[in-house]
Amino acid sequence: PALRRALGLPGTLLLALAMPVGLTAALALSNSLIVIALLLLRMVPDSLSSAYMLARIQPLLPDTVRATYLSLQSLAGRVVFSAALTLAALYAPADAAIAYGDMQVILIAFSALGVVLLATLAATVRRAGV
Repeated sequence: PALRRALGLPGTLLLALAMPVGLTAALALSNSLIVIALLLLRMVPDSLSSAYMLARIQPLLPDTVRATYLSLQSLAGRVVFSAALTLAALYAPADAAIAYGDMQVILIAFSALGVVLLATLAATVRRAGV
């Protein structure tokens, strides 16, 4: 709640979205044990954003469509995640082990895409005056 008061809802949600992008970028830059330990923080963005998003969205949805909306939102997230993994698998070598150099290229591409999407979202939020 203190973070939300300081940043507002859009700022808190943008921070939560920026954290996985930053984690991916950190993993792309280094494979040290400290950076790998950052993976322990991978659920923090979800805990920062999910309660606030539900609190904001639920009053806007009628009771008759709330479960359907949340289910479709979950399905869309899983489909996008599956597509991202499929694209990464297409780039990865055919053998079972992926060298860090190959993984680094994938992580850099995902980080760059994440930065572009995050910047677009931030600009949209700013322009909409949310």
